[in-house]
Amino acid sequence: MNKKKPSSVTIATIDLELVNSKDKSVPTTVQNIIVPEADMKAIALAYRENLPCLIIGETGTGKTSLVRNLAYSLQQAYVRVNMTGFTTPDELIGSKSVKDGATYYEHGIITDAMNRGAILVLDEINATTPDCLFILHGLMDEDRAITLPNGDVVRPHENFRVFATCNPDYEGTRTMNKAFVDRFPIVLNIECLEPMQEKNLLVSREGVDQNTANGLVVTANTLRKEYFDNKVSTYISTRSLLNVARLSKNGLTVREAWETSVTRKPTNKDEQKILLDIFL
Repeated sequence: MNKKKPSSVTIATIDLELVNSKDKSVPTTVQNIIVPEADMKAIALAYRENLPCLIIGETGTGKTSLVRNLAYSLQQAYVRVNMTGFTTPDELIGSKSVKDGATYYEHGIITDAMNRGAILVLDEINATTPDCLFILHGLMDEDRAITLPNGDVVRPHENFRVFATCNPDYEGTRTMNKAFVDRFPIVLNIECLEPMQEKNLLVSREGVDQNTANGLVVTANTLRKEYFDNKVSTYISTRSLLNVARLSKNGLTVREAWETSVTRKPTNKDEQKILLDIFL
């Protein structure tokens, strides 16, 4: 007798109905992301109640991976758009095009995701230009509708959901006005992992030994303090440590991996020296 396939998945005590989409953008792999149970519950509630959710945190803390993992668990289409100072309204909601002498409307990233019933992630939303930000207001309203330049109104598939992420006060970002932020009923702050959690992640995901993992985490936390004290401009993320661990596992010494993956990122030579000296 064939076993009946499950129709739902439980995420942090919240039952969510499986989508089981055949869309090619459904994630096929998942990464282990460690976050507090309360944050996972909030993300699950945002999905279940169709509430826009803003996730704030330093780079490399797993903000977009959290939402990608949600799409993986639900087997739902996943669309991520990087909001930059160069993103145009046409990229987001489309524009008129001509083919074989006929005019038609070619959808943009957002309106296409709406039609497909995808989970949409607006990454680095605080880098959005004012003309694009105005477009996003419609996504945050109750009906999630967007009016196109030709007057047509795009209303989303019932499975469509909106998440946004932002890094706090990074170069190239803008201060989001209070009226826009207020459109997010759920706002999460993703903090860096606790030292033991971070060490365990390096060991379990990249297979480095405990001593190496401990050294990397101690170094990272020392430099994070320097970062928050405005003594260096480089934030050492968990992603940075995973990259160092991966390189050290594949032929480089830990010092070589650190220098290759971390210390060369800032252009300031004095900061490069600080990053290397603290590691040593």
